[in-house]
Amino acid sequence: MKALFFIDTAEGSGKGHLVRSVEIIKQFKKNGWQVMIIIEKCRLGKFEREIKILADTLEFLDPNKEIDINYFIKKARDSNCHRMVIDSYKMSYKNFTKNILDELEVFRILDNPTLQIDGIRDIKLGIRFNLQETKEGLKIIYPIRQLPDKKPEDDKTRKVLFYFGSEPSNQQVKIANAIIAKLNPSITSYIYNPNISNADAENISFVDNIDEILPNVSLLVCAASTIIYEAAYLEIPCITVATNTSQENHDHDLGLLGHFINLEEIDLRQYDKMAKLIENIISKLGVLKTEVGKGRKNLLDSSSLYIYNYIIEEFPGSKTKTIKEKVETSLKLGINFRSITLADSNLILNCRNSPEIRELMVDTQVIPKLSHYNWWFENERSSFIYELNSNPSVYLWHEQFADNRLDYFIGGWIPLVKNLPPLSLFTILDWQIQFTKSINSHAKWLAVINKKNVFTQFVNNKLGFKKITLNDPLYKVATKKFNVDEQDFNFYKYEFN
Repeated sequence: MKALFFIDTAEGSGKGHLVRSVEIIKQFKKNGWQVMIIIEKCRLGKFEREIKILADTLEFLDPNKEIDINYFIKKARDSNCHRMVIDSYKMSYKNFTKNILDELEVFRILDNPTLQIDGIRDIKLGIRFNLQETKEGLKIIYPIRQLPDKKPEDDKTRKVLFYFGSEPSNQQVKIANAIIAKLNPSITSYIYNPNISNADAENISFVDNIDEILPNVSLLVCAASTIIYEAAYLEIPCITVATNTSQENHDHDLGLLGHFINLEEIDLRQYDKMAKLIENIISKLGVLKTEVGKGRKNLLDSSSLYIYNYIIEEFPGSKTKTIKEKVETSLKLGINFRSITLADSNLILNCRNSPEIRELMVDTQVIPKLSHYNWWFENERSSFIYELNSNPSVYLWHEQFADNRLDYFIGGWIPLVKNLPPLSLFTILDWQIQFTKSINSHAKWLAVINKKNVFTQFVNNKLGFKKITLNDPLYKVATKKFNVDEQDFNFYKYEFN
């Protein structure tokens, strides 16, 4: 039995294709297959020896040559291959017709949903395909290479690694250097750079072998490439950054791996804010560790074996099982209040930035992601999620203050779903009133409500909030605290007794 693999490894593609394909090829070799490997001419580096051992036939392709599927099909058929596996963004399928395949089965490895091609079966990898059905339950399918063992972390030492892929640009290295210069000296920082001899920076620790530092890393600032799966596997918290269009992931998808701090490369240039975010995360590292630990459980450890079985399962004649892309969840009836977690942060930001919400806020400007993440770690609010039928439906918060011996609460709420049942707002605010009363029954509530927000004013009135007049002792406290244009907003108070 023989299989042909074409792997996209040309400059600019990174080594992600190579890493995951190698793991699948190992399964073929374990099961006695002969393997032909065709890759574009490139610097294989540490993979060179491994590729040469795995390949029964190794061919290098001119990277300037058009990569057309018909060329590879002919190669496979001429070599009596039974399977062909393509791991490439560059393959052209424009002249492909399935009737030329004969007995050859063709598969392509995908990490980004695209149109199905009749006659080719897709192997769906990664977070963009959500959780897929396996014998071990719903899992993320992604072949992980043999990684170094994570070492016990020193409670006093915090190490941050900047990793922008296997071939970071000089500009990315300079950006990382500028952020590190702003960090507290107690944080030890490293930059992965395979070309250390060309590095132009002073007092910076460079590493050219990621596995030497990875077991000791407290936090990764990294490209959203293969490293996000390795970080989840090793339970290393991440700040993910899309360094090219292929790495632009939805927040929800990254959250499946436990990665909830998701930025764009332009955010890195805000050096002070980035340094502040890293310091904020380091100070509350346990929050991220909890979430990435949950994400680790979503990864299928035996992904390479799973993919191998999927590729050969029709050999010599069994039927293919369909991989489900969507996860069906059952709804649990009822309502629930719970404390927020980092996993809620991006959903809350998206709702805070909706035009309907911003129009009614004291500050109507859209909130940048980087500012939101820093605020998330720095604010002193008590924050909760109201769940309706197990779905996060409302974000609500409150905070207690004191002014001239006057204790008072302020708070707010934001819907997280469209078409929130209007009556649920009575339930939410009444719960919050009773909860804060149990904290300090001698305090009062202060509220500021946009005059356009007629429904919220109605609900607050029904719950017992009273508009604050000019001669009320709370009026000066309210104007000082909220600092708003009173032509657009009204002040309210609520007394527990």
